[in-house]
Amino acid sequence: MKIANGQKKYYDFYGNDLLRFGKNALILGQEYVLKFNADNFDEEIAYTIATRYGQEKYTLIKSRCNVLAAGKENEAWIGTIHGLFCYRDNVLIDFGKIEPLFKAFIRDIKYDQETGRTYVATNTNGILVLRDDKLEFTITSSDGLPYNDCYAIKLLSSEHILASSSNELVAITIDKKPIVNILNISAGAFSNRIFAIEEINGTIYLGTENGLISFARKNTYRNVSNPKIVIQDFIVSSRSELLNQNKSFGYHQNEITISYTGISFRDHQNLSYEYVLEGYDDNWQRTRERNIT
Repeated sequence: MKIANGQKKYYDFYGNDLLRFGKNALILGQEYVLKFNADNFDEEIAYTIATRYGQEKYTLIKSRCNVLAAGKENEAWIGTIHGLFCYRDNVLIDFGKIEPLFKAFIRDIKYDQETGRTYVATNTNGILVLRDDKLEFTITSSDGLPYNDCYAIKLLSSEHILASSSNELVAITIDKKPIVNILNISAGAFSNRIFAIEEINGTIYLGTENGLISFARKNTYRNVSNPKIVIQDFIVSSRSELLNQNKSFGYHQNEITISYTGISFRDHQNLSYEYVLEGYDDNWQRTRERNIT
């Protein structure tokens, strides 16, 4: 539909997303990605409809498009079922040819004008974050996402974003590394997939497959301390050795299992743990398991 001077005009043509590009262009995402001249839109759209979408004349990409997002000046980000593209200064860039992760089904894109980052929600690779046309970091289940199947992203600020991970809403703090918190609003985790996220005057709205959910933005980011962790058992060569003091073991006593749990009545099902083996492997490892061997 086009609205001009208070008048509405309808076109027998569907679209998944629509973006005004530059001063005189419109990009339409549907079965293909189409680019029209805004000043000559009526004539071009009529030709397209009459010629069964006129793909050859106005097509940018021959791939079903799910989302369009404005980037910096003269830049449009395009998410398709075959990956991520950028149309910049009349040049089309296929990011799947640069980084294979970007070949995934793209569901949402958000561009941060302040940092120059582009956040991309995918169906298999979690959230991908670009800066200066390079993959800066990923946010996946190894970072705390419930699922790598993501539908929507909302930038609350350059440090705080909301995202839907299938039917779960997560709050992500962007620091030296992403910090993911799963939000169990009111009655617990959402039972429906979350397709859209918006914030209006301090209220968060979620568009789900079974209706609209809203709650106060102040409930998304809380200063919550880490849950208390308790070592439940320390097993050496199949024998429990809960330690109250330092103890040495023989070289042959080299099979060790540590069992532990985090105490959190609010998030007990969503806790993840990090551990490091100092002197052996100094990289922190993340797991949802409650024992390490």
